[in-house]
Amino acid sequence: MRRISVSENGLWGIGEDTRDYLSDWKERIADYYLVNTTTGQRTLILKAQGLTFGLSPDSKNFLFWKDKDFWIYKIESGETLNLTERAPVSFIGQTDDHPGVKPPYGVAGWTKDGDSVILNHQHDLWLQSLDGGRPTCLTAGLGEKEEILFRYVRLDSERKTIDLSRSAILAAYGSWTKKEGFYELSKGRLKKLVYADEHFDGLLKAKASDRMMYTRENFAKFPDYYVSDSSFSNPRRVTDANPWLFEYKWGSRFIFEFRNKDGRRLQGTLAVPEDRQPDQRLPMIVNFYEKKSQDSHRFPLPLYSNPPQYSVGYPAGNIGPVAEFGAYVSNGYLVMQPDIYFNTRTTHDDMLDCVEAATRKVIDLGYADEARIALGGGSFSGGGSAFIAARSKLFVCVVARAATINL
Repeated sequence: MRRISVSENGLWGIGEDTRDYLSDWKERIADYYLVNTTTGQRTLILKAQGLTFGLSPDSKNFLFWKDKDFWIYKIESGETLNLTERAPVSFIGQTDDHPGVKPPYGVAGWTKDGDSVILNHQHDLWLQSLDGGRPTCLTAGLGEKEEILFRYVRLDSERKTIDLSRSAILAAYGSWTKKEGFYELSKGRLKKLVYADEHFDGLLKAKASDRMMYTRENFAKFPDYYVSDSSFSNPRRVTDANPWLFEYKWGSRFIFEFRNKDGRRLQGTLAVPEDRQPDQRLPMIVNFYEKKSQDSHRFPLPLYSNPPQYSVGYPAGNIGPVAEFGAYVSNGYLVMQPDIYFNTRTTHDDMLDCVEAATRKVIDLGYADEARIALGGGSFSGGGSAFIAARSKLFVCVVARAATINL
Protein backbone atom coordinates (compact mmCIF):
# COMPACT_ATOMS: atom_id res chain seq x y z
CA MET A 1 0.00 0.00 0.00
CA ARG A 2 1.56 3.24 -1.18
CA ARG A 3 -0.68 5.55 0.86
CA ILE A 4 -1.54 5.26 4.53
CA SER A 5 -3.03 7.67 7.08
CA VAL A 6 -1.47 7.10 10.48
CA SER A 7 -3.29 7.71 13.78
CA GLU A 8 -2.22 10.37 16.26
CA ASN A 9 -0.58 7.78 18.54
CA GLY A 10 1.07 6.02 15.60
CA LEU A 11 -0.20 2.58 16.62
CA TRP A 12 -2.40 2.00 13.58
CA GLY A 13 -3.27 3.48 10.22
CA ILE A 14 -5.70 3.27 7.33
CA GLY A 15 -4.08 2.26 4.05
CA GLU A 16 -5.36 1.92 0.50
CA ASP A 17 -4.60 -0.84 -2.00
CA THR A 18 -5.34 0.19 -5.61
CA ARG A 19 -3.75 -2.74 -7.45
CA ASP A 20 -7.01 -4.39 -8.54
CA TYR A 21 -8.50 -1.16 -9.89
CA LEU A 22 -5.80 0.65 -11.86
CA SER A 23 -7.32 2.42 -14.88
CA ASP A 24 -6.60 5.38 -17.14
CA TRP A 25 -10.23 6.44 -17.31
CA LYS A 26 -12.40 4.82 -14.61
CA GLU A 27 -13.14 6.35 -11.23
CA ARG A 28 -10.26 5.99 -8.78
CA ILE A 29 -11.19 3.30 -6.22
CA ALA A 30 -9.28 1.19 -3.72
CA ASP A 31 -9.61 -1.38 -0.95
CA TYR A 32 -9.08 0.22 2.48
CA TYR A 33 -7.50 -1.59 5.41
CA LEU A 34 -7.07 -0.92 9.09
CA VAL A 35 -3.39 -1.66 9.73
CA ASN A 36 -1.61 -2.47 12.98
CA THR A 37 1.67 -0.56 12.56
CA THR A 38 3.43 -2.78 15.11
CA THR A 39 2.60 -6.17 13.56
CA GLY A 40 1.59 -5.19 10.04
CA GLN A 41 -1.69 -7.06 10.43
CA ARG A 42 -4.41 -5.60 8.20
CA THR A 43 -8.20 -5.79 8.37
CA LEU A 44 -10.36 -4.96 5.33
CA ILE A 45 -12.82 -2.17 6.19
CA LEU A 46 -13.95 -0.88 2.74
CA LYS A 47 -14.03 -2.76 -0.56
CA ALA A 48 -13.77 -0.93 -3.92
CA GLN A 49 -14.31 2.45 -2.25
CA GLY A 50 -14.15 5.72 -4.19
CA LEU A 51 -13.93 9.18 -2.61
CA THR A 52 -12.66 9.46 0.98
CA PHE A 53 -12.01 12.41 3.33
CA GLY A 54 -9.55 10.88 5.77
CA LEU A 55 -9.32 10.51 9.52
CA SER A 56 -10.88 12.82 12.08
CA PRO A 57 -8.31 14.82 14.09
CA ASP A 58 -8.86 12.53 17.10
CA SER A 59 -8.26 9.48 14.85
CA LYS A 60 -11.56 7.92 15.92
CA ASN A 61 -13.46 8.13 12.63
CA PHE A 62 -12.74 7.72 8.93
CA LEU A 63 -14.98 9.77 6.62
CA PHE A 64 -15.97 8.68 3.11
CA TRP A 65 -18.57 9.28 0.36
CA LYS A 66 -20.74 6.38 -0.82
CA ASP A 67 -24.15 5.99 -2.47
CA LYS A 68 -24.77 9.76 -2.47
CA ASP A 69 -24.17 10.13 1.27
CA PHE A 70 -21.38 10.82 3.78
CA TRP A 71 -20.41 7.80 5.91
CA ILE A 72 -17.98 7.16 8.75
CA TYR A 73 -16.09 4.06 9.78
CA LYS A 74 -15.72 4.04 13.58
CA ILE A 75 -12.24 2.78 14.38
CA GLU A 76 -12.86 1.49 17.91
CA SER A 77 -16.09 -0.42 17.24
CA GLY A 78 -15.62 -1.29 13.56
CA GLU A 79 -19.09 0.10 12.84
CA THR A 80 -19.96 1.75 9.51
CA LEU A 81 -22.59 4.49 9.75
CA ASN A 82 -24.47 6.54 7.15
CA LEU A 83 -24.27 10.10 8.48
CA THR A 84 -26.51 12.03 6.11
CA GLU A 85 -29.40 9.69 5.24
CA ARG A 86 -31.68 11.79 7.49
CA ALA A 87 -30.47 15.14 6.15
CA PRO A 88 -33.18 17.43 4.70
CA VAL A 89 -30.84 18.44 1.88
CA SER A 90 -28.62 16.61 -0.58
CA PHE A 91 -24.87 17.14 -0.48
CA ILE A 92 -24.36 15.92 -4.06
CA GLY A 93 -22.47 18.41 -6.22
CA GLN A 94 -25.36 19.16 -8.59
CA THR A 95 -23.38 21.81 -10.47
CA ASP A 96 -20.54 19.39 -11.30
CA ASP A 97 -20.75 18.51 -15.01
CA HIS A 98 -17.95 15.94 -15.24
CA PRO A 99 -18.85 12.36 -16.19
CA GLY A 100 -18.98 9.63 -13.56
CA VAL A 101 -20.05 9.66 -9.93
CA LYS A 102 -21.00 13.17 -8.77
CA PRO A 103 -18.87 14.20 -5.76
CA PRO A 104 -20.14 16.16 -2.74
CA TYR A 105 -19.36 19.83 -2.23
CA GLY A 106 -16.75 18.91 0.36
CA VAL A 107 -15.98 19.13 4.07
CA ALA A 108 -15.29 22.32 6.02
CA GLY A 109 -13.79 20.53 9.02
CA TRP A 110 -14.35 18.65 12.28
CA THR A 111 -15.62 20.31 15.45
CA LYS A 112 -13.42 20.74 18.51
CA ASP A 113 -15.66 18.59 20.72
CA GLY A 114 -15.16 15.63 18.37
CA ASP A 115 -18.90 15.05 18.08
CA SER A 116 -19.61 16.55 14.64
CA VAL A 117 -18.32 17.35 11.19
CA ILE A 118 -19.19 20.49 9.20
CA LEU A 119 -20.25 19.74 5.63
CA ASN A 120 -20.40 22.06 2.63
CA HIS A 121 -23.70 22.35 0.83
CA GLN A 122 -23.99 24.17 -2.51
CA HIS A 123 -24.33 27.45 -0.62
CA ASP A 124 -24.63 26.83 3.12
CA LEU A 125 -22.70 25.04 5.88
CA TRP A 126 -24.32 22.17 7.80
CA LEU A 127 -23.37 20.76 11.20
CA GLN A 128 -23.66 16.96 11.08
CA SER A 129 -23.42 14.98 14.32
CA LEU A 130 -21.44 11.73 14.18
CA ASP A 131 -24.39 9.74 15.51
CA GLY A 132 -26.23 10.15 12.21
CA GLY A 133 -28.86 12.56 13.52
CA ARG A 134 -30.45 15.33 11.45
CA PRO A 135 -27.92 18.07 10.68
CA THR A 136 -28.49 21.76 11.40
CA CYS A 137 -27.73 24.64 9.04
CA LEU A 138 -25.06 26.87 10.56
CA THR A 139 -25.72 29.65 8.07
CA ALA A 140 -29.50 29.64 8.62
CA GLY A 141 -30.24 29.06 4.95
CA LEU A 142 -29.05 32.53 3.95
CA GLY A 143 -26.73 31.07 1.32
CA GLU A 144 -29.55 29.19 -0.40
CA LYS A 145 -31.90 32.17 -0.14
CA GLU A 146 -29.45 34.77 -1.46
CA GLU A 147 -27.49 32.33 -3.68
CA ILE A 148 -24.29 33.12 -1.78
CA LEU A 149 -21.70 30.39 -1.39
CA PHE A 150 -20.33 30.35 2.18
CA ARG A 151 -17.09 28.54 3.02
CA TYR A 152 -15.17 28.34 6.30
CA VAL A 153 -11.78 30.11 6.31
CA ARG A 154 -9.05 28.43 8.36
CA LEU A 155 -6.99 31.35 9.69
CA ASP A 156 -4.82 29.28 12.05
CA SER A 157 -2.97 26.54 10.16
CA GLU A 158 -2.02 24.86 13.44
CA ARG A 159 -5.63 24.49 14.59
CA LYS A 160 -6.98 21.14 13.36
CA THR A 161 -10.58 21.57 14.47
CA ILE A 162 -13.33 24.21 14.36
CA ASP A 163 -14.37 25.69 17.70
CA LEU A 164 -18.00 26.75 17.31
CA SER A 165 -17.91 28.59 20.64
CA ARG A 166 -15.65 31.16 18.96
CA SER A 167 -16.49 33.42 16.03
CA ALA A 168 -15.43 32.24 12.60
CA ILE A 169 -14.74 33.98 9.29
CA LEU A 170 -16.63 32.70 6.25
CA ALA A 171 -15.67 33.51 2.68
CA ALA A 172 -18.69 34.61 0.65
CA TYR A 173 -19.18 34.37 -3.12
CA GLY A 174 -22.28 35.40 -5.05
CA SER A 175 -23.12 32.57 -7.43
CA TRP A 176 -24.65 34.95 -9.98
CA THR A 177 -23.56 38.42 -8.87
CA LYS A 178 -19.88 37.32 -8.53
CA LYS A 179 -19.53 39.57 -5.52
CA GLU A 180 -16.98 38.39 -2.96
CA GLY A 181 -16.12 39.11 0.62
CA PHE A 182 -16.35 37.83 4.18
CA TYR A 183 -19.01 37.21 6.82
CA GLU A 184 -18.64 36.51 10.52
CA LEU A 185 -20.38 33.50 12.07
CA SER A 186 -20.78 33.99 15.81
CA LYS A 187 -23.13 32.14 18.18
CA GLY A 188 -25.32 31.02 15.31
CA ARG A 189 -25.63 34.46 13.74
CA LEU A 190 -24.21 35.73 10.45
CA LYS A 191 -22.86 39.26 10.09
CA LYS A 192 -21.73 40.79 6.80
CA LEU A 193 -18.23 42.26 7.08
CA VAL A 194 -17.30 43.14 3.50
CA TYR A 195 -19.00 42.14 0.25
CA ALA A 196 -18.09 43.90 -2.98
CA ASP A 197 -17.54 43.61 -6.73
CA GLU A 198 -13.94 42.53 -6.14
CA HIS A 199 -11.86 39.39 -5.68
CA PHE A 200 -10.27 38.82 -2.25
CA ASP A 201 -7.35 36.46 -1.73
CA GLY A 202 -4.47 35.47 0.55
CA LEU A 203 -6.28 36.21 3.83
CA LEU A 204 -3.89 36.09 6.80
CA LYS A 205 -4.45 36.89 10.47
CA ALA A 206 -1.83 38.11 12.91
CA LYS A 207 -1.33 35.62 15.74
CA ALA A 208 -1.20 38.08 18.63
CA SER A 209 -3.40 40.96 17.46
CA ASP A 210 -6.65 41.76 15.69
CA ARG A 211 -5.06 42.47 12.31
CA MET A 212 -5.87 40.97 8.92
CA MET A 213 -3.89 41.15 5.67
CA TYR A 214 -5.27 40.26 2.24
CA THR A 215 -5.34 41.27 -1.40
CA ARG A 216 -8.30 42.75 -3.26
CA GLU A 217 -8.59 43.27 -6.98
CA ASN A 218 -10.82 43.69 -10.00
CA PHE A 219 -10.24 43.92 -13.73
CA ALA A 220 -8.69 47.40 -13.46
CA LYS A 221 -7.30 47.14 -9.93
CA PHE A 222 -4.01 45.35 -9.26
CA PRO A 223 -4.11 42.86 -6.31
CA ASP A 224 -2.25 44.96 -3.75
CA TYR A 225 -2.15 44.01 -0.06
CA TYR A 226 -4.48 45.65 2.46
CA VAL A 227 -4.47 45.62 6.26
CA SER A 228 -7.51 45.99 8.51
CA ASP A 229 -8.97 44.66 11.74
CA SER A 230 -11.09 41.48 11.73
CA SER A 231 -14.22 43.52 10.93
CA PHE A 232 -12.55 44.58 7.66
CA SER A 233 -13.37 48.21 8.46
CA ASN A 234 -11.07 51.05 7.42
CA PRO A 235 -8.80 48.92 5.20
CA ARG A 236 -5.41 50.46 4.46
CA ARG A 237 -3.43 49.62 1.32
CA VAL A 238 0.15 48.73 2.25
CA THR A 239 1.66 47.90 -1.17
CA ASP A 240 1.80 49.64 -4.53
CA ALA A 241 3.13 46.78 -6.65
CA ASN A 242 1.99 48.07 -10.03
CA PRO A 243 2.35 51.88 -10.07
CA TRP A 244 2.60 51.90 -13.88
CA LEU A 245 -0.98 50.82 -14.52
CA PHE A 246 -2.30 54.38 -14.83
CA GLU A 247 0.01 54.94 -17.81
CA TYR A 248 -1.88 52.45 -19.98
CA LYS A 249 -5.20 52.45 -21.75
CA TRP A 250 -7.19 49.86 -19.90
CA GLY A 251 -10.85 48.83 -19.74
CA SER A 252 -13.58 47.18 -17.73
CA ARG A 253 -15.34 43.83 -17.61
CA PHE A 254 -18.93 42.88 -16.90
CA ILE A 255 -21.07 39.75 -16.56
CA PHE A 256 -23.83 38.94 -19.04
CA GLU A 257 -26.28 36.05 -19.14
CA PHE A 258 -27.31 33.72 -21.93
CA ARG A 259 -28.94 30.32 -22.32
CA ASN A 260 -27.82 27.21 -24.17
CA LYS A 261 -30.10 25.15 -26.41
CA ASP A 262 -31.48 23.31 -23.36
CA GLY A 263 -32.50 26.59 -21.75
CA ARG A 264 -29.87 26.35 -19.01
CA ARG A 265 -28.97 29.69 -17.43
CA LEU A 266 -25.31 30.50 -18.08
CA GLN A 267 -23.00 33.50 -17.78
CA GLY A 268 -20.11 34.99 -19.67
CA THR A 269 -17.69 37.86 -19.15
CA LEU A 270 -17.04 40.67 -21.62
CA ALA A 271 -13.98 42.90 -21.32
CA VAL A 272 -14.39 46.28 -23.03
CA PRO A 273 -11.72 48.90 -23.92
CA GLU A 274 -12.09 52.09 -21.89
CA ASP A 275 -12.29 54.31 -24.99
CA ARG A 276 -15.19 52.46 -26.63
CA GLN A 277 -17.83 54.94 -27.76
CA PRO A 278 -21.56 54.37 -27.17
CA ASP A 279 -23.05 52.02 -29.78
CA GLN A 280 -19.58 51.36 -31.24
CA ARG A 281 -19.08 47.78 -32.43
CA LEU A 282 -15.56 46.45 -31.98
CA PRO A 283 -13.64 43.36 -33.11
CA MET A 284 -13.93 40.56 -30.57
CA ILE A 285 -11.80 37.62 -29.44
CA VAL A 286 -13.65 34.69 -27.84
CA ASN A 287 -11.80 32.37 -25.49
CA PHE A 288 -13.32 29.41 -23.64
CA TYR A 289 -12.54 26.29 -21.65
CA GLU A 290 -15.02 25.23 -18.96
CA LYS A 291 -16.32 27.83 -16.49
CA LYS A 292 -14.76 31.31 -16.64
CA SER A 293 -17.28 33.71 -15.10
CA GLN A 294 -15.89 33.13 -11.60
CA ASP A 295 -12.81 35.09 -12.70
CA SER A 296 -14.77 38.22 -13.60
CA HIS A 297 -13.11 40.30 -10.86
CA ARG A 298 -9.57 39.03 -11.40
CA PHE A 299 -6.88 41.44 -12.58
CA PRO A 300 -5.43 40.39 -15.98
CA LEU A 301 -1.68 40.78 -15.62
CA PRO A 302 -0.22 41.46 -19.10
CA LEU A 303 2.39 38.94 -20.18
CA TYR A 304 4.57 38.70 -23.27
CA SER A 305 4.07 35.18 -24.56
CA ASN A 306 4.06 33.44 -27.93
CA PRO A 307 0.72 31.60 -27.44
CA PRO A 308 -2.21 33.59 -26.01
CA GLN A 309 -2.67 32.95 -22.27
CA TYR A 310 -6.20 33.70 -21.11
CA SER A 311 -6.40 31.83 -17.81
CA VAL A 312 -6.34 34.02 -14.72
CA GLY A 313 -4.40 32.91 -11.68
CA TYR A 314 -2.04 35.28 -9.88
CA PRO A 315 -3.17 35.11 -6.25
CA ALA A 316 -1.06 36.27 -3.31
CA GLY A 317 2.33 34.78 -3.97
CA ASN A 318 1.02 31.76 -5.88
CA ILE A 319 2.33 32.41 -9.38
CA GLY A 320 0.34 30.48 -11.95
CA PRO A 321 -1.01 31.08 -15.46
CA VAL A 322 -1.54 34.77 -16.05
CA ALA A 323 -3.93 36.67 -18.27
CA GLU A 324 -2.70 38.23 -21.47
CA PHE A 325 -6.08 39.44 -22.63
CA GLY A 326 -5.61 42.75 -20.81
CA ALA A 327 -3.20 43.56 -23.63
CA TYR A 328 -5.86 42.75 -26.24
CA VAL A 329 -8.37 45.02 -24.51
CA SER A 330 -5.75 47.76 -24.27
CA ASN A 331 -5.32 47.49 -28.04
CA GLY A 332 -9.01 47.95 -28.80
CA TYR A 333 -10.41 44.41 -28.81
CA LEU A 334 -13.36 43.02 -26.91
CA VAL A 335 -12.52 39.77 -25.11
CA MET A 336 -15.38 37.44 -24.27
CA GLN A 337 -15.25 34.27 -22.17
CA PRO A 338 -18.44 32.15 -21.95
CA ASP A 339 -19.26 29.43 -19.45
CA ILE A 340 -19.65 25.97 -20.98
CA TYR A 341 -22.04 23.39 -19.55
CA PHE A 342 -21.15 19.82 -20.49
CA ASN A 343 -23.28 16.75 -20.97
CA THR A 344 -21.75 13.27 -21.09
CA ARG A 345 -20.57 12.19 -24.57
CA THR A 346 -21.38 15.51 -26.30
CA THR A 347 -18.37 17.57 -25.20
CA HIS A 348 -17.61 19.29 -28.51
CA ASP A 349 -21.28 19.85 -29.37
CA ASP A 350 -21.72 21.48 -25.95
CA MET A 351 -18.77 23.79 -26.65
CA LEU A 352 -20.24 24.76 -30.03
CA ASP A 353 -23.69 25.36 -28.52
CA CYS A 354 -22.54 27.55 -25.62
CA VAL A 355 -19.89 29.48 -27.56
CA GLU A 356 -22.32 30.38 -30.35
CA ALA A 357 -25.12 31.29 -27.92
CA ALA A 358 -22.84 33.61 -25.94
CA THR A 359 -21.37 35.18 -29.08
CA ARG A 360 -24.81 35.94 -30.50
CA LYS A 361 -25.81 37.46 -27.16
CA VAL A 362 -22.88 39.91 -27.28
CA ILE A 363 -23.76 40.77 -30.89
CA ASP A 364 -27.36 41.42 -29.81
CA LEU A 365 -26.11 43.64 -26.96
CA GLY A 366 -24.51 45.90 -29.56
CA TYR A 367 -20.84 45.44 -28.64
CA ALA A 368 -19.32 43.07 -31.22
CA ASP A 369 -18.70 43.68 -34.92
CA GLU A 370 -20.28 40.55 -36.40
CA ALA A 371 -17.78 40.55 -39.30
CA ARG A 372 -14.70 40.59 -37.04
CA ILE A 373 -14.98 37.87 -34.40
CA ALA A 374 -12.20 35.36 -33.71
CA LEU A 375 -12.17 32.24 -31.52
CA GLY A 376 -9.29 30.57 -29.72
CA GLY A 377 -8.71 27.70 -27.34
CA GLY A 378 -5.90 25.48 -26.13
CA SER A 379 -5.57 21.82 -25.15
CA PHE A 380 -9.09 20.70 -24.14
CA SER A 381 -10.70 23.76 -25.71
CA GLY A 382 -8.19 23.52 -28.56
CA GLY A 383 -9.96 20.36 -29.60
CA GLY A 384 -13.26 22.21 -29.22
CA SER A 385 -11.94 25.07 -31.35
CA ALA A 386 -11.04 22.67 -34.15
CA PHE A 387 -14.53 21.15 -33.96
CA ILE A 388 -16.17 24.59 -33.98
CA ALA A 389 -14.04 25.67 -36.96
CA ALA A 390 -15.65 22.90 -39.00
CA ARG A 391 -19.20 23.67 -37.85
CA SER A 392 -19.65 27.40 -37.23
CA LYS A 393 -19.76 30.41 -39.54
CA LEU A 394 -19.65 33.03 -36.80
CA PHE A 395 -15.86 33.35 -36.71
CA VAL A 396 -13.52 34.80 -39.31
CA CYS A 397 -10.53 33.19 -37.59
CA VAL A 398 -10.16 30.17 -35.30
CA VAL A 399 -6.95 29.23 -33.46
CA ALA A 400 -6.72 25.68 -32.10
CA ARG A 401 -3.61 25.48 -29.92
CA ALA A 402 -2.26 22.14 -28.62
CA ALA A 403 -5.55 20.59 -29.67
CA THR A 404 -6.26 17.17 -28.14
CA ILE A 405 -8.36 15.83 -31.00
CA ASN A 406 -8.22 12.04 -30.80
CA LEU A 407 -9.45 11.35 -27.27
